[in-house]
Amino acid sequence: MQRWKLAFFVAVMVGLTGPVLAQVRGFGLSEAGERAGDEEAEAPPAEWTAETAIADMSLRTRVSQLLMVTLQGRLAPEATERQLLENYTPGAVVISNLTRPRNAVDYAKALQGNPVRRKHGVPMLIGADLADLPVAFGMQKEDYFAPLPTMMAVAAADDPVATRELAGLYAEHLALMGFSFQMGPCLALAPDLPGAKGGLQCLGSDPAFVGETAEIFVQSFAERDLAVMFTGFPGGQWNQTESAPPMLFTPASIMPTRDLVPFKRAVMGGARMVLVGNILVPHLDTKRAAASVSPTVMNELLREKLLYPGVIVAGPIDGLEVGKGATQGDAALAALRAGADMLFWRQPGIHVMKAAETIVQAVENGEFPESAINVSVTRVLQLKEDLGLRKKPLPDEKNVDKLEKRKAYPLAAQKIERRSITILRNSNNALPLVKGRSTPLGVTGVIGVEELYDILKKELKNVAQQRIATAKHGGEIYSFEIHRLTSRAEGVRTVVIVLTNELRAQGKVELIREMKNIGARVVVVLVGYPYTLGDFAEADAIVVAYCDPAASSAAMSAVAEALLGRSSLAVRPPLEKLLVKVGEPVPLDVAHWVRSPAGRLPISLDPPYEQGVGVSLITPDTVKKLRWDFGDGAHSKEKALEYAYKAPGHYTLTLSVTDDAGETDSGVAEVEVTE
Repeated sequence: MQRWKLAFFVAVMVGLTGPVLAQVRGFGLSEAGERAGDEEAEAPPAEWTAETAIADMSLRTRVSQLLMVTLQGRLAPEATERQLLENYTPGAVVISNLTRPRNAVDYAKALQGNPVRRKHGVPMLIGADLADLPVAFGMQKEDYFAPLPTMMAVAAADDPVATRELAGLYAEHLALMGFSFQMGPCLALAPDLPGAKGGLQCLGSDPAFVGETAEIFVQSFAERDLAVMFTGFPGGQWNQTESAPPMLFTPASIMPTRDLVPFKRAVMGGARMVLVGNILVPHLDTKRAAASVSPTVMNELLREKLLYPGVIVAGPIDGLEVGKGATQGDAALAALRAGADMLFWRQPGIHVMKAAETIVQAVENGEFPESAINVSVTRVLQLKEDLGLRKKPLPDEKNVDKLEKRKAYPLAAQKIERRSITILRNSNNALPLVKGRSTPLGVTGVIGVEELYDILKKELKNVAQQRIATAKHGGEIYSFEIHRLTSRAEGVRTVVIVLTNELRAQGKVELIREMKNIGARVVVVLVGYPYTLGDFAEADAIVVAYCDPAASSAAMSAVAEALLGRSSLAVRPPLEKLLVKVGEPVPLDVAHWVRSPAGRLPISLDPPYEQGVGVSLITPDTVKKLRWDFGDGAHSKEKALEYAYKAPGHYTLTLSVTDDAGETDSGVAEVEVTE
């Protein structure tokens, strides 16, 4: 124990005094730290292999390769982070905050100059969650980063082609900025725990869709030599209330057809990284241990049953409790013993170094096998080699500058946003908004008011706006605001109210009721995860946009399209084969094949809001172009018709439609014609 204390004291003091005694260079390595890193070798051998690299590494360096630490620095590593990088260079880091893409390039270049790479030829895995990467310091997320759709919007759109385009956009952005992996998406299904609020990065309740999306992300990222670290294994990540850890309630017998489906699809698709979370799994582990320290979850389920060959990451270790009085070092050892390859931390600092030293001491004391360390390090190094990190050039500032100069909303993101908008109610002909019937029109709410007003004003003319300014800070729509809004809304036929989940229910209910009392039709636009739909029971229409309320401006144009009845189209033909006889007319109607907006509720809530529901709003302006191809050489552009086949056989009937924005969708039905 004394030897451990001395070793750790020396290591920490080097980190603490380095920046003071020597000029800080590179990513924060002091000159003393750089010299120490060069003592045993000037450069890695020309013929590099994982085996030779491992053989050349000290035990402490190998243990450090199993660390994945979140860095909080926005422009470069901070002081506490430099201590870790100097003395226990982690095998992977996750950068959590950046002000602009160019900062990522400088950050990545500096991090890849670490002493382990110089000495052993081993690059660093650098990851980020692109959805959460931007931070705002008196600026909007959109200032430098393209506002990307949330995973909930992806689920609501349910469009594999659009999802593939978005995954490609994710990969392109990360590659240009010098990242090597994306942290997420989370493959856990939407919560089924009462009181759980879910999250916008949830992919919904349909296991098949979540699994398909996982495969798309793996393939799209592999094309750019990037990895995806899927989170939420083995499920239940969103089953969390404020006072308790997440818990997976699904019985073990049902998991293979439910919660495990997305992860199995991901593994079959070639997933290389999976984060096993601190999720309680009472139906899997009788000791009620968290999944991240459960051999049943990591070894038996993930390795043996799902045949997963890649890197298992456990954590976050700094959010894990393994027993009264246990340290993070104890938690880290428990995760390694249970089958983890890497250990994830949300915060850097001395606690990470202490944990690493605890692992080193456990190996040296014979409490943990060194062979297990080597197996995990081999997996980590093989991943880096498969991604080509040693030979991959450092990111180019000129390329990443193009990201900052893109003024237009990326088409792949725009397509998802348009196709995700969902109408959940439309009573009293509240929608579509039409000049005369819907006007005078008022637009109010807590966000997106100006954007909606500008679009609707051009179309409907007689439109007024009034933002609810106080609610953003107070979390409440106050009575004096409601009085002010209703007193100015006399004579208004329709009111569009943009609301979020952060507002308390009472004020929202009262505002809707008072607007109804003055004779106005009320259209609510809910922005965010739709768990508060019950607050809008008295509204005439409900429209959901699944965007981040902090970056909603890009979604408002898609909302306006839905309000005006010009939204995206989705062709949904009959699922069953059509059986007809020769000469028998087949009735065909675009209104029965097409839905608009394309979005559907991707989660199950209290009735009537079940997964897959959505109101279709087909107007004369919804479908701009259409074409029926009957599979026998004939075609038609009629919206409704009857068609009779002249000969028996098997035919593929195709409908292609184009919406107001020029986007096209198509669908097919099989037709069997008999004598």
